[in-house]
Order: sequence, then C-alpha cells, then structure tokens
Amino acid sequence: MGNSFVDFPEKKQNLIAPGYDRSQKVTPPWIFSSFKASEGIKTTPTDLVQFVNGFLDKPALDSSLMGEQMQKSFNDRLGIQMGWHTIHMNDFDILTHTGKTSGHSAFVGLVRETNTAVIILANSWVGTDDLGLQILRMINYNWKRIKA
Repeated sequence: MGNSFVDFPEKKQNLIAPGYDRSQKVTPPWIFSSFKASEGIKTTPTDLVQFVNGFLDKPALDSSLMGEQMQKSFNDRLGIQMGWHTIHMNDFDILTHTGKTSGHSAFVGLVRETNTAVIILANSWVGTDDLGLQILRMINYNWKRIKA
C-alpha cells in the first residue's frame, strides 16, 4: 500500500483529486494533525482494493485479528466491530466503513461470506453510503429487490 499516507508529502499531492464543497467550489483536502487517524488518511483505489482483499482473505484475517475482536451491537441488525459498521442481512453480515470531508467522500463495503466488495471514492461532499450499500445488496441478491 505504497500510496496510502497520513502525512501530506509534497510529492504525493498530485494523487489527490480536487474536492468540491456544497457550492461546487474547489476545496483543499483536510489536513489536521489531531485527526490523522480518521480524516487524515489519504489513499488510492489500488491501495483500497489491496486493503479490502486482506479482509476478504478470511483464513489470514481470522488467525490474526478476528479472534481478538470487540463487538458492540445496537440491535439485532446493526453493530460495530473492529471499526467497521455491521449490518446483518439474512444469511450474512455487511461490513462498511465510510469517510467524508468538506470536499471528498468514501465508501467501503464488503461481504466476507460471498467474497464481494464495493469501493466508491468521490470528490464531492455528498455521501456515497446509500449508493454503495445498494450496489452491494444488488450484487449479493442477483439484482433482485429484497424486503428489509
């Protein structure tokens, strides 16, 4: 993951697409030392695919991380584990994580049981959560509508 970073080196600035705010004006990426672990992470689609593949590689993940996981359930369908939001849908769990600043938004969603994932990066403040979840549900239900 050679193109993921929290510091903003001069030589990597060309990797960041310009972001747009609510009035559709160019806005710079957020750079806050106190938020490096959340709003400070910068990456590329290639690196995100590599990251997601690590989660889809179930045996490797189970042996290294999943045995030590912490879970918090909000109800029968929604929870959080290891920083991922979990949505229990029928036979499997959808894991999602999102990010949003004034000029960029991101969605990563995956279903380990079906080995599927969706990654959406946008250079807009408009969130990508709903679109990402809809695509992931369509892929896993053969494009059929389901009752929630």
